[in-house]
Amino acid sequence: MAVTSQRERIHRLLRYIRPGKMLNLGLVGASYLLSRIAPGSARAWGCPPELIIEPTSHCNLRCPLCPSGNKTLQRKAGFMDMGLYRKIIDDVRGKACNVLLYGLGESFLHKEFLEMIRYARDAGLYTSLSTNGHYLSDPDALIDSGLDSLILSIDGVTQETYSQYRVGGDLAKVMEGTRALEDAKLRRGSKTPYTRLQFILFRHNEHEVEEAHRLAKELGVDRMVAKTAEIPEDDGMAEFLPDGEEHRRYDESAESFALKGEIRDRCQILFHRPMITWEGELLPCCYDVEGDFRWGKLGNGTTLPRVWTNYRANRFRKKIFADRMSAGICQRCGEGMKLHK
Repeated sequence: MAVTSQRERIHRLLRYIRPGKMLNLGLVGASYLLSRIAPGSARAWGCPPELIIEPTSHCNLRCPLCPSGNKTLQRKAGFMDMGLYRKIIDDVRGKACNVLLYGLGESFLHKEFLEMIRYARDAGLYTSLSTNGHYLSDPDALIDSGLDSLILSIDGVTQETYSQYRVGGDLAKVMEGTRALEDAKLRRGSKTPYTRLQFILFRHNEHEVEEAHRLAKELGVDRMVAKTAEIPEDDGMAEFLPDGEEHRRYDESAESFALKGEIRDRCQILFHRPMITWEGELLPCCYDVEGDFRWGKLGNGTTLPRVWTNYRANRFRKKIFADRMSAGICQRCGEGMKLHK
């Protein structure tokens, strides 16, 4: 998840101060601490305080390192049913704090996406979105939806650089939509959505970091952050690895892209932020892109809290607390690392 500003943290904290949410946060935090003390009995209590919900796995771009963009995603593509979505939100109403409305696709492609934001916001959830920025044609509608936080992925300051990763993208269109949103916020006196320009660092764009900061200021967004890239080991992907060691999340001497630093046998994400696919499959986290470790399917009478604490979920937690690297999805995970510069 992206870093937050002081103003955004305060705004989010105010949304957390509710008896049911505080109690749930206490239960989740206690279960994580006890699992660290006794890894063999690792289990979660309560319900996840934060959710990643995937409105769709379809995308308009062809980003080469994204399984959706490069067409290597094995699970079926589709759009989340609104009835299922409402049931998920209702399951955590009054207990969860945040919902991140994005997965492997472009969320704006879902025809009822703004209604998704409104429903979550009306349920008292802090709403966040990450987008490639090609669907910002109606900034007033986006503001009216109640969206709290918006991440705009702009990985280049020229079309030539930008399109090397955002294949099929139009930088001018993204910039136009971003300016329109900031103008609408200013005109309406709205502080939300908090906007963050996210610049993923690659070999072909790392020389543009300072220009990206200038662009963020020109566009009027609230913040700009540079993020290290996740590079799979597939043949041909090493070309994206930045030359600058400070721009990598991997050991510069490791050809196999080993993560920097010590990877401990623990994981807060398994107690904090699962991912729900558009079909309703509850996954341990966003790194389980294919659903290899799915914990259960929501809907048809199966509630989120029940799956969150079931045998399959707690068995996976015990597995990670015994040997985190035993699960392939954990070998790429940046949990516990500083991913933003």
